[in-house]
Amino acid sequence: MIGIIDSGSGGLNVIRACSKYFKEDYVYIFDDLNCPYGNKQKSFIEKITKKNIEYLIKNYNLDFIILACNTASSVIDLTNINYSIPIIKTNPNLKCINSKKNVLLFATKNTIKNNKILKFYLWNYKNIKTVFIKNLPKLIDGFIDNKSNKNKNNIIKKLNHGFCNKCGLKNKYKKIKTISLGCTHFKYIEGFLKNIFNNNISFKFRESEVAQNACFLIRKNKRKNTIKIIKTSKIFNQ
Repeated sequence: MIGIIDSGSGGLNVIRACSKYFKEDYVYIFDDLNCPYGNKQKSFIEKITKKNIEYLIKNYNLDFIILACNTASSVIDLTNINYSIPIIKTNPNLKCINSKKNVLLFATKNTIKNNKILKFYLWNYKNIKTVFIKNLPKLIDGFIDNKSNKNKNNIIKKLNHGFCNKCGLKNKYKKIKTISLGCTHFKYIEGFLKNIFNNNISFKFRESEVAQNACFLIRKNKRKNTIKIIKTSKIFNQ
C-alpha cells in the first residue's frame, strides 16, 4: 500500500501516472481543510505535512509515501527526520531547461520561493521565467468536483488575469514553447493554457518521474528478503 499526500486533487494525477507502471493500493490524504498551500506560511505547511505523514505511518502499513504536492515537497526538509518508510517528493520538471530557449515555470508562490533545486536553476539560467496565481489550486479542486460553466469561467478569468493582465506573459513571451507545470493540480487545466498561449506549447510534468521512482521502490521491496532467525535454545531449552 502506498500513501499519497496532497493539498487537493492533484495527487490523483500522480496515482494515474503510477497506474501505468504498476497496480497498487493507495491511501490518499486530500487536505481540503488547509488547501491551498501556495501562499501559507512555510512553518505552517511544514507542520501540517509532518502531521499528515505521521498519521499515515501510524495508521496504515505502507511501503512508502508520495508527497504529491510540489509546495509541500519544496517546503519540508526531511534531512534530519528518520521516518520508518521512504518519502518520495514531487518537484517541478526542469529537464527541459537549457541556456538558449525561454522556459516558463508555472507553480505556486511557495514552490518558487522555497524549492532548493529550483533556486539553483533560477540562479544559473536567466532564461527561466516564473509565475504564480494565488489560490488557483483550490479553484481547480472546485472545478473537478463540479464541472459547471461558472467554475470553468472563473478559472479562465483567473488565468487570463494572471498571464495577460497581471504579468503580461502572453505578449512578453510569445516565442515560449515550453511550460513546466510545477503543481500537480495544473494538469487539469492544460487545455485552458493552450487557449491562452497556443496549441504548440509543450507541457512538462513531473508525475511520470515520480511514478518511476515509486516503481523502483516497489521492485526493491519485492526483491528484499526478510529473514527471521529462531534459535532452538530460545524455544526448547526452557
